[in-house]
Amino acid sequence: MTPYDLTEDELKLRGGLFFHCLETKTAEATAAAAGLGKRGYVLKPAAGKADPHGEGKALYAAFCAAETARTDAGTERASGVDAAESQAGALRTWTRELHAEIIGIRRRQGSAAILKSLSTLGELASQPGLQSSAADLVAFVSNTAVQHALAPFQIGADDAKAGQKLLDDWTKALGGATATRGGETTKTLTHIDKREAFRAWLAQWWAIAKVRFKDQPGVLRALGVETASKKARAKVQVVKVTEPA
Repeated sequence: MTPYDLTEDELKLRGGLFFHCLETKTAEATAAAAGLGKRGYVLKPAAGKADPHGEGKALYAAFCAAETARTDAGTERASGVDAAESQAGALRTWTRELHAEIIGIRRRQGSAAILKSLSTLGELASQPGLQSSAADLVAFVSNTAVQHALAPFQIGADDAKAGQKLLDDWTKALGGATATRGGETTKTLTHIDKREAFRAWLAQWWAIAKVRFKDQPGVLRALGVETASKKARAKVQVVKVTEPA
């Protein structure tokens, strides 16, 4: 078993155990520091000297920070998607309801001919269909001749302004959701890079620890080093059950 066999959560846990062990005053910590020290692992090196402990802690901190940033980006993305869908719902309702009212008005015999130019609604469940249908309806109601025909029903410029605002708000929300998706992708890639950099560092010192402390399982446990193979961990012990007489 190596750090490359660990899940992300296991890597985070065992990495924390490694540092915690070396920074405590237990007998295992003393033995671990002495054994790893023979391979250059010094907790407080002299100025200008290699600092494996500091390097590892920095890599671990970067991994944890990148994980948090990725999680936060996912939350932000979900929030942005929810906001866009909420705005879409408001625009969809405005478009569907006002369109239905105008259709009802123009069916009356003798209604203004200009009302016949009202476009058929597209598929409002899709982004392109909603965008084009809402934009067409806003343009239709903005027409002064249409406003004159609909004046007895108090449909006019204010309705066009309301529809345009809903359309603008939805477009803005969509842009925000798209931007957060891009940000989440970037943070996910950064998270992977930081995680694998720490994994490689830990794998190196695990390998050394397994040799240095092969006869000191307590030290290995304190360091969080896993010595069993993945296959062995997954093996299920079969117990023979004797049937009662």
